[in-house]
Amino acid sequence: MRTLKITTFWTPDEAARIYEMMDLVQTAIWDAYGNDITEFYLEIAKTQAEHESSLNDDGDF
Repeated sequence: MRTLKITTFWTPDEAARIYEMMDLVQTAIWDAYGNDITEFYLEIAKTQAEHESSLNDDGDF
C-alpha cells in the first residue's frame, strides 16, 4: 500500500480551490459509478441484516 502525503498548510485561496476540485472529482466519480456504489452499499446492508437475523434466530444478542 502506498501512502499519499499532501500539504495541509494552504492559503485560504488554495484551500478553496482544493475544496472545489474535490467536489468536481466526487461528482465525476458519482456520475461514472453511482449505481455501482449504491449497489455495493445495498449488498453490505443486506449481508449485515442477514447476519443480525441469524444471530437473533440463534438466541444470541
